[in-house]
Amino acid sequence: MRKLFAIVTAVLLAVTPAFAELPFTGFRALGPVAGTSSTASTDNVVFYAKYVGTATTKPTVEVSSIGDITFKVAGVADATIGCPTVGTGIIDVSDTACNTYVEVADSVNATANWRLAIVDALGTDSSNDSLATLAATDVNIRTTGVPLFYDTNFAGSAPTVTVALRPPGGTGAWFWEGLTLNSNPFASFTQYFSALSEKKTSGGTIANTVIFGVKRVYTGTSRKLTEVVRTVWSQTGAATTVQGTIDFSAFPLVSAQGEIFIARIGSSTTISAQNLNAVGILTQPTPQGR
Repeated sequence: MRKLFAIVTAVLLAVTPAFAELPFTGFRALGPVAGTSSTASTDNVVFYAKYVGTATTKPTVEVSSIGDITFKVAGVADATIGCPTVGTGIIDVSDTACNTYVEVADSVNATANWRLAIVDALGTDSSNDSLATLAATDVNIRTTGVPLFYDTNFAGSAPTVTVALRPPGGTGAWFWEGLTLNSNPFASFTQYFSALSEKKTSGGTIANTVIFGVKRVYTGTSRKLTEVVRTVWSQTGAATTVQGTIDFSAFPLVSAQGEIFIARIGSSTTISAQNLNAVGILTQPTPQGR
Protein backbone atom coordinates (compact mmCIF):
# COMPACT_ATOMS: atom_id res chain seq x y z
CA MET A 1 0.00 0.00 0.00
CA ARG A 2 2.89 2.36 0.65
CA LYS A 3 3.62 2.27 -3.10
CA LEU A 4 0.60 4.57 -3.37
CA PHE A 5 2.70 7.52 -2.35
CA ALA A 6 5.16 7.11 -5.19
CA ILE A 7 2.18 7.73 -7.45
CA VAL A 8 0.62 10.65 -5.62
CA THR A 9 3.81 12.58 -4.92
CA ALA A 10 3.52 14.15 -8.37
CA VAL A 11 0.24 15.80 -7.37
CA LEU A 12 1.40 16.81 -3.92
CA LEU A 13 1.67 20.51 -4.67
CA ALA A 14 -1.91 20.63 -5.92
CA VAL A 15 -3.00 20.07 -2.34
CA THR A 16 -0.78 22.51 -0.45
CA PRO A 17 1.62 24.56 -2.60
CA ALA A 18 3.27 25.98 0.52
CA PHE A 19 4.91 22.60 1.02
CA ALA A 20 7.17 22.77 -2.04
CA GLU A 21 9.84 22.93 0.62
CA LEU A 22 8.79 21.52 3.96
CA PRO A 23 9.02 24.14 6.70
CA PHE A 24 10.96 21.79 8.96
CA THR A 25 14.17 20.10 7.91
CA GLY A 26 14.56 16.37 8.23
CA PHE A 27 11.31 15.34 6.50
CA ARG A 28 10.41 14.46 2.93
CA ALA A 29 6.90 14.71 1.54
CA LEU A 30 5.29 11.50 0.30
CA GLY A 31 1.82 12.64 -0.68
CA PRO A 32 -1.40 14.31 0.40
CA VAL A 33 -3.72 13.30 3.20
CA ALA A 34 -7.23 14.68 3.57
CA GLY A 35 -10.61 14.19 5.18
CA THR A 36 -14.00 15.51 4.09
CA SER A 37 -17.63 15.26 5.14
CA SER A 38 -20.61 16.95 3.52
CA THR A 39 -23.45 14.48 4.08
CA ALA A 40 -24.75 13.05 7.35
CA SER A 41 -24.72 9.24 7.61
CA THR A 42 -22.79 8.59 4.38
CA ASP A 43 -19.43 10.34 4.78
CA ASN A 44 -17.84 9.61 8.15
CA VAL A 45 -16.51 6.05 8.25
CA VAL A 46 -16.40 4.75 11.82
CA PHE A 47 -15.20 1.25 10.84
CA TYR A 48 -14.11 -0.76 7.88
CA ALA A 49 -15.38 -4.32 8.43
CA LYS A 50 -13.55 -7.18 6.75
CA TYR A 51 -14.19 -10.91 6.59
CA VAL A 52 -10.97 -12.87 7.15
CA GLY A 53 -12.42 -16.34 7.69
CA THR A 54 -12.21 -19.38 5.43
CA ALA A 55 -15.86 -19.86 4.42
CA THR A 56 -16.40 -20.02 0.67
CA THR A 57 -20.02 -18.92 1.07
CA LYS A 58 -21.14 -15.29 1.18
CA PRO A 59 -20.32 -13.27 4.33
CA THR A 60 -22.31 -10.08 5.03
CA VAL A 61 -22.45 -7.29 7.57
CA GLU A 62 -25.44 -5.10 8.39
CA VAL A 63 -26.44 -2.35 10.83
CA SER A 64 -29.93 -2.19 12.31
CA SER A 65 -32.01 0.94 12.87
CA ILE A 66 -30.72 1.06 16.47
CA GLY A 67 -27.08 0.65 15.47
CA ASP A 68 -26.55 -3.03 16.30
CA ILE A 69 -24.10 -4.79 13.97
CA THR A 70 -24.89 -8.26 12.64
CA PHE A 71 -22.31 -10.52 11.00
CA LYS A 72 -23.55 -13.41 8.86
CA VAL A 73 -22.13 -16.16 6.68
CA ALA A 74 -24.42 -17.60 4.00
CA GLY A 75 -27.34 -15.70 5.54
CA VAL A 76 -26.87 -17.23 9.00
CA ALA A 77 -25.59 -15.34 12.05
CA ASP A 78 -21.90 -16.09 12.58
CA ALA A 79 -21.72 -18.10 15.80
CA THR A 80 -18.06 -17.16 16.35
CA ILE A 81 -18.96 -13.58 17.18
CA GLY A 82 -21.19 -11.53 19.46
CA CYS A 83 -21.14 -8.95 22.23
CA PRO A 84 -22.05 -9.29 25.03
CA THR A 85 -22.99 -12.87 24.05
CA VAL A 86 -20.72 -14.81 21.69
CA GLY A 87 -22.74 -16.98 19.34
CA THR A 88 -25.46 -14.49 18.43
CA GLY A 89 -23.54 -12.90 15.55
CA ILE A 90 -24.71 -9.53 16.90
CA ILE A 91 -22.85 -6.65 18.52
CA ASP A 92 -25.42 -5.11 20.87
CA VAL A 93 -24.14 -1.55 21.05
CA SER A 94 -26.48 -0.65 23.89
CA ASP A 95 -24.79 -3.11 26.24
CA THR A 96 -22.17 -1.70 28.60
CA ALA A 97 -19.65 -4.26 27.34
CA CYS A 98 -19.78 -2.88 23.80
CA ASN A 99 -21.06 0.70 23.91
CA THR A 100 -17.84 2.39 22.81
CA TYR A 101 -16.04 1.97 19.52
CA VAL A 102 -12.92 0.50 21.09
CA GLU A 103 -15.04 -2.12 22.86
CA VAL A 104 -16.78 -3.00 19.60
CA ALA A 105 -13.45 -3.24 17.78
CA ASP A 106 -11.87 -5.39 20.47
CA SER A 107 -14.80 -7.80 20.63
CA VAL A 108 -14.78 -8.29 16.86
CA ASN A 109 -11.01 -8.42 16.37
CA ALA A 110 -10.66 -11.16 18.98
CA THR A 111 -12.64 -13.53 16.72
CA ALA A 112 -11.28 -15.69 13.92
CA ASN A 113 -13.56 -14.51 11.13
CA TRP A 114 -13.82 -10.71 11.28
CA ARG A 115 -11.78 -7.54 11.70
CA LEU A 116 -12.74 -3.91 12.31
CA ALA A 117 -10.48 -0.89 11.68
CA ILE A 118 -11.48 2.41 13.31
CA VAL A 119 -11.24 5.45 11.01
CA ASP A 120 -13.19 8.74 11.48
CA ALA A 121 -13.85 8.41 15.19
CA LEU A 122 -12.24 8.12 18.60
CA GLY A 123 -12.24 4.79 20.39
CA THR A 124 -13.94 6.34 23.41
CA ASP A 125 -16.87 7.69 21.36
CA SER A 126 -20.27 6.13 22.08
CA SER A 127 -21.30 3.29 19.80
CA ASN A 128 -24.83 3.20 21.25
CA ASP A 129 -27.17 3.75 18.26
CA SER A 130 -24.48 5.87 16.60
CA LEU A 131 -24.02 3.95 13.35
CA ALA A 132 -26.11 4.66 10.26
CA THR A 133 -28.47 1.91 9.12
CA LEU A 134 -26.93 -0.46 6.58
CA ALA A 135 -28.67 -3.25 4.69
CA ALA A 136 -26.80 -6.56 4.55
CA THR A 137 -23.90 -6.22 2.13
CA ASP A 138 -20.78 -8.04 1.01
CA VAL A 139 -19.29 -5.31 -1.18
CA ASN A 140 -15.49 -5.37 -0.69
CA ILE A 141 -15.99 -7.41 2.46
CA ARG A 142 -12.99 -9.67 1.68
CA THR A 143 -10.73 -6.93 0.28
CA THR A 144 -10.80 -3.29 1.43
CA GLY A 145 -13.69 -3.78 3.83
CA VAL A 146 -17.28 -2.56 4.15
CA PRO A 147 -17.58 1.01 5.49
CA LEU A 148 -19.85 1.41 8.52
CA PHE A 149 -20.90 5.05 8.70
CA TYR A 150 -21.52 7.41 11.60
CA ASP A 151 -25.00 8.89 12.05
CA THR A 152 -24.34 12.59 12.69
CA ASN A 153 -27.62 13.20 14.53
CA PHE A 154 -28.12 9.94 16.39
CA ALA A 155 -30.42 10.09 19.40
CA GLY A 156 -29.01 10.79 22.83
CA SER A 157 -25.81 12.56 21.83
CA ALA A 158 -24.65 16.02 20.82
CA PRO A 159 -24.07 15.82 17.03
CA THR A 160 -20.49 15.81 15.78
CA VAL A 161 -18.77 15.65 12.41
CA THR A 162 -15.34 14.00 12.41
CA VAL A 163 -12.77 13.40 9.68
CA ALA A 164 -9.37 11.71 9.74
CA LEU A 165 -6.53 12.83 7.49
CA ARG A 166 -5.74 9.78 5.39
CA PRO A 167 -4.37 8.96 1.93
CA PRO A 168 -6.55 9.47 -1.17
CA GLY A 169 -8.66 6.73 -2.67
CA GLY A 170 -11.62 6.58 -0.30
CA THR A 171 -11.23 2.90 0.65
CA GLY A 172 -9.99 0.98 3.63
CA ALA A 173 -7.07 -0.69 1.85
CA TRP A 174 -4.54 1.31 3.85
CA PHE A 175 -5.65 -0.35 7.09
CA TRP A 176 -5.00 -3.98 6.14
CA GLU A 177 -2.06 -6.32 5.78
CA GLY A 178 -3.48 -9.27 3.88
CA LEU A 179 -6.11 -10.91 6.06
CA THR A 180 -5.35 -8.96 9.19
CA LEU A 181 -5.19 -5.42 10.50
CA ASN A 182 -2.17 -3.25 9.90
CA SER A 183 -0.97 -2.83 13.48
CA ASN A 184 -0.43 0.91 12.83
CA PRO A 185 -0.60 2.12 9.21
CA PHE A 186 1.08 5.40 10.18
CA ALA A 187 3.84 3.93 12.33
CA SER A 188 6.74 5.29 10.30
CA PHE A 189 5.06 8.50 9.16
CA THR A 190 4.52 12.05 10.38
CA GLN A 191 1.58 14.20 9.27
CA TYR A 192 1.59 17.93 8.54
CA PHE A 193 -1.84 19.55 8.99
CA SER A 194 -2.10 22.57 6.69
CA ALA A 195 -5.70 23.80 6.56
CA LEU A 196 -9.28 23.25 7.67
CA SER A 197 -12.58 24.60 6.37
CA GLU A 198 -15.94 24.04 8.07
CA LYS A 199 -19.54 25.12 7.80
CA LYS A 200 -22.63 23.78 9.55
CA THR A 201 -26.24 24.66 10.09
CA SER A 202 -27.54 24.20 13.63
CA GLY A 203 -29.69 26.08 16.14
CA GLY A 204 -27.76 24.68 19.08
CA THR A 205 -24.71 25.74 21.04
CA ILE A 206 -21.76 25.38 18.68
CA ALA A 207 -18.92 23.17 19.91
CA ASN A 208 -15.25 24.03 19.57
CA THR A 209 -13.39 23.05 16.43
CA VAL A 210 -10.85 20.51 17.69
CA ILE A 211 -7.89 18.75 16.08
CA PHE A 212 -6.63 15.60 17.74
CA GLY A 213 -3.41 13.67 17.30
CA VAL A 214 -4.35 10.00 17.60
CA LYS A 215 -2.03 7.01 17.79
CA ARG A 216 -3.67 3.60 17.37
CA VAL A 217 -1.89 0.29 17.69
CA TYR A 218 -3.51 -3.14 17.26
CA THR A 219 -1.43 -5.76 19.08
CA GLY A 220 -1.29 -9.50 19.63
CA THR A 221 -3.24 -12.26 17.96
CA SER A 222 -6.48 -10.63 19.11
CA ARG A 223 -5.42 -7.25 17.66
CA LYS A 224 -6.41 -5.48 20.86
CA LEU A 225 -6.55 -1.74 20.29
CA THR A 226 -4.50 0.76 22.28
CA GLU A 227 -5.39 4.37 21.47
CA VAL A 228 -3.64 7.48 22.75
CA VAL A 229 -5.37 10.81 22.03
CA ARG A 230 -4.01 14.31 22.54
CA THR A 231 -5.67 17.64 21.76
CA VAL A 232 -3.40 19.47 19.33
CA TRP A 233 -5.61 22.47 18.56
CA SER A 234 -8.93 23.83 19.83
CA GLN A 235 -10.75 27.04 19.07
CA THR A 236 -14.27 28.45 19.02
CA GLY A 237 -16.29 26.89 16.22
CA ALA A 238 -17.72 28.99 13.42
CA ALA A 239 -21.29 30.19 14.01
CA THR A 240 -24.17 28.45 12.27
CA THR A 241 -24.12 28.89 8.45
CA VAL A 242 -20.79 30.74 8.66
CA GLN A 243 -17.79 29.42 6.73
CA GLY A 244 -14.88 29.01 9.11
CA THR A 245 -11.28 28.42 8.03
CA ILE A 246 -8.01 27.71 9.79
CA ASP A 247 -4.84 28.20 7.75
CA PHE A 248 -1.72 26.50 9.08
CA SER A 249 0.22 26.63 5.80
CA ALA A 250 2.79 29.13 7.13
CA PHE A 251 3.48 26.98 10.18
CA PRO A 252 1.64 23.64 9.99
CA LEU A 253 0.68 21.42 12.88
CA VAL A 254 3.01 18.43 13.05
CA SER A 255 1.95 15.07 14.42
CA ALA A 256 4.08 12.78 16.50
CA GLN A 257 5.40 9.85 14.49
CA GLY A 258 2.70 7.22 14.16
CA GLU A 259 -0.20 9.59 14.82
CA ILE A 260 -3.11 10.38 12.53
CA PHE A 261 -4.77 13.80 12.69
CA ILE A 262 -8.53 13.84 13.35
CA ALA A 263 -10.61 17.03 13.08
CA ARG A 264 -14.02 17.50 14.71
CA ILE A 265 -16.84 20.06 14.76
CA GLY A 266 -20.19 19.83 16.51
CA SER A 267 -23.25 21.35 18.14
CA SER A 268 -25.59 20.66 21.04
CA THR A 269 -28.55 19.99 18.72
CA THR A 270 -29.26 18.75 15.20
CA ILE A 271 -26.79 19.65 12.46
CA SER A 272 -29.00 19.92 9.38
CA ALA A 273 -26.18 20.68 6.97
CA GLN A 274 -22.48 19.94 7.33
CA ASN A 275 -19.24 20.54 5.50
CA LEU A 276 -15.85 19.75 7.02
CA ASN A 277 -12.66 19.60 4.98
CA ALA A 278 -9.11 19.13 6.25
CA VAL A 279 -5.90 18.71 4.26
CA GLY A 280 -2.28 17.96 4.96
CA ILE A 281 0.83 16.10 3.91
CA LEU A 282 2.22 12.70 4.84
CA THR A 283 5.97 12.70 5.43
CA GLN A 284 8.83 10.48 6.52
CA PRO A 285 12.11 11.42 8.18
CA THR A 286 14.84 12.10 5.67
CA PRO A 287 17.74 9.62 5.90
CA GLN A 288 20.82 11.24 7.43
CA GLY A 289 23.06 12.89 4.91
CA ARG A 290 20.35 13.44 2.28
